[in-house]
Amino acid sequence: MSLKFNPTKSSKANELRLKNKMTAELWRRGDIIDILLKGRQKDIYSLYLANRLNEETTETFALCTRRGGKSFTAFTIAAAECISKKNYKVMYLSTTTEQVREIVGQISESVLETCPLDMKPEWKSKESKFIFPNGSEIRVKGLDKVGGSAIRGVKADLVIFDEACFMQDLKYIVEAIVSPMIVAENGHILYASTPPDTPGHESIGIIAKCEKDGALIRYTIDDTVGILYNEKQIESFAKTAGGRSSTVFLREYMAEVVVETSRAIIPSFSAEAQKECIDTVVFPTEREDIPFFPDTYVSMDLGFRDLTVALFGYWDYPNARLVIQDELVWKDKAATTSNIANDIKAKEKELWGRQAERRICDNDPRFIQDIKVEHGLRFFKTAKDNKEAQVNLLNIMVNDRLVRIDPKCKTLIAHMKYGIWKENRKEFERTKELYHCDAVDALIYMMRNIRRHKNPIPRIYRSPHTYMMHDSDREINQDHDKFESMKRMFKR
Repeated sequence: MSLKFNPTKSSKANELRLKNKMTAELWRRGDIIDILLKGRQKDIYSLYLANRLNEETTETFALCTRRGGKSFTAFTIAAAECISKKNYKVMYLSTTTEQVREIVGQISESVLETCPLDMKPEWKSKESKFIFPNGSEIRVKGLDKVGGSAIRGVKADLVIFDEACFMQDLKYIVEAIVSPMIVAENGHILYASTPPDTPGHESIGIIAKCEKDGALIRYTIDDTVGILYNEKQIESFAKTAGGRSSTVFLREYMAEVVVETSRAIIPSFSAEAQKECIDTVVFPTEREDIPFFPDTYVSMDLGFRDLTVALFGYWDYPNARLVIQDELVWKDKAATTSNIANDIKAKEKELWGRQAERRICDNDPRFIQDIKVEHGLRFFKTAKDNKEAQVNLLNIMVNDRLVRIDPKCKTLIAHMKYGIWKENRKEFERTKELYHCDAVDALIYMMRNIRRHKNPIPRIYRSPHTYMMHDSDREINQDHDKFESMKRMFKR
C-alpha cells in the first residue's frame, strides 16, 4: 500500500522543527525570558534586572498572586543568570523541604523542558543543587529544618527568597547571613512572595523599604487574564475567597499587604484611599482656577536612634485639606543641626521661593535654640499630649480624603501604609526598616498646628456675594495689585 503525502502535516512538522531550532538558539544566547515568561512575569524580571545593574540597590521584592507562577518566574530568572554567566552562584531559599521537592521536580522540569541537552544542569541530590555545564549552579534549601545557619559561608551572586513573607527569622537571615554574602560578591536579593498573614512579620519592613526605593512590584491575579486564566476563572477564585473586597482575596490574589486594623496606625489609609490621597501637588499660586497664597509650614520629628523627618506643606483652604508637598529625611550622623538647617533652607527656597511662615517640631529646647541662634531658623514646639486622639483625628481626615500627599514623600507614605502600634497603643512599633514611624509624628505635628481659619484667597477671587456689599471698586483694585505683587514674589 502506497503512502499518501500530506502537505499540511509536512508543513506543521517543519514549523515545529524551526520553532525548536529557534528555541534552542535562544537558550544558547541566554535569551530565555521571552520564551518562558509572560505578561507581568516579564515585568518582574525587568525590574530585577534594572535593580541588579544599579549599584545602590541590592534588593527587589515581587509581591505575587497565588496561582500566578511565582516560583516558576523565580526559577526562570535563576536559570537565565546561570546559563548566561560562567560560575554564577544562585542560592534558592524556600520555606519548607516539601517546597524544595516541588522546585526540584515539577518547576525545574517545566523551566528546563526546552533547554538543549548539552546545556541542561545535573541535579546533585546530596549537595541539593543544580550544576550547569558552564560551572554555574542553583543551590536549593528549605529553611524549616536546616535554618539560616546551614547557608553560612556559602558564596552567592543571587539569593532568592521564595515565600519570604512566611519565613521564620527572616530579618536575622537577611542581616546576619545573606547581606554580607551579597556585599562580598556584589550580588542581589530577589524576594518573591504573597503578602504575609500578619502585619508583625519581619517582611513588612523589607517591603516598605523596597517600595520606597522603587524596588517593589505587584503581580495580581488580574494580570493573568488571557494568559493563565480567563475572567470566569478569576471570578471563581474571588467567590471562593469571600468576594473581591474580602481580606483573603486582597491579600492572596491582589498582592495587597492587609495590615490588621486593630494595630494599624492609619487603618483608613487603604489601597482605595491611597489612590485618592497620593497625587502630584500643584502649589496654589500655579493654579489656573483660583490661585491663592497659603501659609506654608515645616513640621519635624527629631530622631536620635530613629529618623529625623521634616515635612513641607500647607492648608488648602478652599478644600479644607492638608497638603504635603515634600519631605526631608536624615539619619545617624547626617542628622546634625547644620545639615538640617541648610537642607530646610534649600527646600523652602525650592518649593516656595521664601521661608516658611511657621515651623514646628517636638519639644527639644536645645535644638530649637541652636538652630535659631546659629542658623536663623525659628521653630515652635508642638503639644504632644493625647497622641491616640490625634492619630484618630488624622485617620478621620484620611478617611474623608482631607489629606493630599505628593508621591515623592516616600518615607511618609511607607510609614502610613505599614506602621503599627505597639500592643499597649502608647507608642508606635519600632522596626529596622520603618524605624519609629517618625514621618507620621511629623504629619500629626503639622495637623495640630495648622491655621485652618485663615482665608488666603484674594477678594477678587471670592464669590461676588462676599464683597459686592462691602468692598468698593478701589479696594478691589488694591487687592488685585497686592495679588499680582505676591504672585511675582512667589515666582522669583
